[in-house]
Amino acid sequence: MYDVIIEWAKLYYNSKEYCHAYVFCISLHFGRRQTVMSKLLVILALAVCAFVAVKADKCSQLQAMKVKTQWGEIYADDSENRAPVCVAIFRALFKKDPATKPLFSRVGSDDTNSPIFKAHCLRLLGGLDMTISLLDTPTVLEQTLIHLNEQHLARPGVKRIYFDAMGNVLDEILTLVYPPYDRNAWAPCWSTIVDGISKGLP
Repeated sequence: MYDVIIEWAKLYYNSKEYCHAYVFCISLHFGRRQTVMSKLLVILALAVCAFVAVKADKCSQLQAMKVKTQWGEIYADDSENRAPVCVAIFRALFKKDPATKPLFSRVGSDDTNSPIFKAHCLRLLGGLDMTISLLDTPTVLEQTLIHLNEQHLARPGVKRIYFDAMGNVLDEILTLVYPPYDRNAWAPCWSTIVDGISKGLP
């Protein structure tokens, strides 16, 4: 019974919540039988949870799978709307942080309805799709992020805070248009991607 609860918690919740469920199940199992062994197990569980909490900002395998699944549903939902949605994301980004707009002048940021800007949007979504697809293969993901990092280091004016701003915009839009959106899974996985791409940027 308790093993089933634990597996359920591991599948549907992030690592912190899994820890809470684990400690709760141990306490429930032993109830009032406060033996030395039961106390040791609870202490051990708490110690493990403390370690997991420190690592909670990293994209776990379960979180990576959740993000991949949700992104797969979003990206495959309606290919005709990919460009308009991406344009909406950039417009929101430019409004939130106007300093980002000149960075995309070479791809027509002055006219976000232009074919050249829409083409840029589709390329960006394709790159994001590729990166998300690699979240559960760390070695390949690392090499891909190194390549993307080199590209962005070579572009004057690019800063880490712009990636964070993009993440905030994406979070707001997904919250509105995709009800199953799981911020607890997306936040650490987005940070993993951004950390790799923005390494060495101001």
